Amino acid sequence: MALANGIYKTDLPETDQSNVAFSDIGHASMQFYFAGFKKGQLKILAHDQSLGGGESKSLELVKVPLEMAFADAGLTFENVHMVEVVGSGSHVPAMIKVLTELFKKPRHTNECK
Repeated sequence: MALANGIYKTDLPETDQSNVAFSDIGHASMQFYFAGFKKGQLKILAHDQSLGGGESKSLELVKVPLEMAFADAGLTFENVHMVEVVGSGSHVPAMIKVLTELFKKPRHTNECK
């Protein structure tokens, strides 16, 4: 998804890296990962697939894999420029609320139609 997110962007920075948090919350799995984008470059900074989708019903559990992914990437919430949410979790208002509160910025939702 990170590649698809950046491949068509024309406004990527030439020098400073733009960090994007990806949250893929589906019925069977939950993943968080961070990617850094520069013009013509993509770098996966961290990836955490700690929880299954069914376990995501306890919304507090979302915070643990996110904190682990942040630590692995060496990022803070302030270093993340955009949040992408995909999967069936993108339709769960409580999940969106938790992610919005954690990142303190609106999220962008990518959906396959």
